[in-house]
Amino acid sequence: MPPPTSSGTARTIHAFFVASTSIIAIGAFVARRSLGPTTTGAGPLDFTAVLVGLSTLTMVVLFRSRLPDRGGAPLEEWWRANVGRAVLVWALLEFPVVIGAIALFATGHVPVFAILAGLAFAGLATMSPGRLAGG
Repeated sequence: MPPPTSSGTARTIHAFFVASTSIIAIGAFVARRSLGPTTTGAGPLDFTAVLVGLSTLTMVVLFRSRLPDRGGAPLEEWWRANVGRAVLVWALLEFPVVIGAIALFATGHVPVFAILAGLAFAGLATMSPGRLAGG
């Protein structure tokens, strides 16, 4: 069996982040529904959750700007040097769904959870390994 490549490792790690984000989102929604009815309102805790989620996305933009362009470098070499930064970006992109799940359990309000989960999934789709490496 050949050794794993850096780009293959990055794709695998990204897939695990997408899967764990899905598990958190689905699990939180199903578990909260089993506790009682959910509502569509929004309160101060919901606004705080959105602000925390948006600040996390601001950090994602900051760390994404620190990833160098690949230029003419080979893909494997670029991933070997930048896989740690990419994992940090993906971990920060998963955080809004965690904050949304906490807010959902605390308040039972679905819209804020849906917004934060949507932001997490959109961010993970936008920052896929192919797009981060520019190839």
